Amino acid sequence: MQMVFPHLVNILRELSPRQAKYLDALYDYAQKRSDRKLDRTLESIGFSHLDFVRVFSEIGLARYPTSKHYSAAEWRREDVKADRAEREVALDIFHRHRIMVEVYDLGEERFTIQPRQPELDSEVHFTALGAQFVATCRPPRPQVAE
Repeated sequence: MQMVFPHLVNILRELSPRQAKYLDALYDYAQKRSDRKLDRTLESIGFSHLDFVRVFSEIGLARYPTSKHYSAAEWRREDVKADRAEREVALDIFHRHRIMVEVYDLGEERFTIQPRQPELDSEVHFTALGAQFVATCRPPRPQVAE
C-alpha cells in the first residue's frame, strides 16, 4: 500500500480533470521512453515542445489534433490558439508545483564560435516529486499471482 502525503493532495486539488489526464499521459509517455533506454530513469527523460503537442493530441484533448509542427496558417486558427493556451496553463501548474522542471542544455560546443551568442536548448523533465505524485494518484494495480 502506498502512503499518500498531504502535499500531494494539495497538488491534486488544483488540477482540472483535463490537466490530470494530460499529466497521466505525459507520465505514460516518459515511462515508455525510459523503458526503451537502458539505465534511464523516468526523471531523465526530456520532453520537447512537439512531445507536449503530440501527447495532448493523442489522448483526445486537442481541439485541432496533430502530431507535427503547426504551419503558419494553423497557428492563426482559434482552436490551435485555445489548445496552446490550455497546454501552457497546464505546464505552468506542473512547474509551479515542481512536478516538472525545465532543463537547459549548455553544451560546450555551443560556445566555440565567439561572435555568436550561445543557443539554449531546453527540455522539460519530471521531478522525483512529479513521478511520485502521478504514481500515488493512480489506482492500485491488481496483484499478479505467482
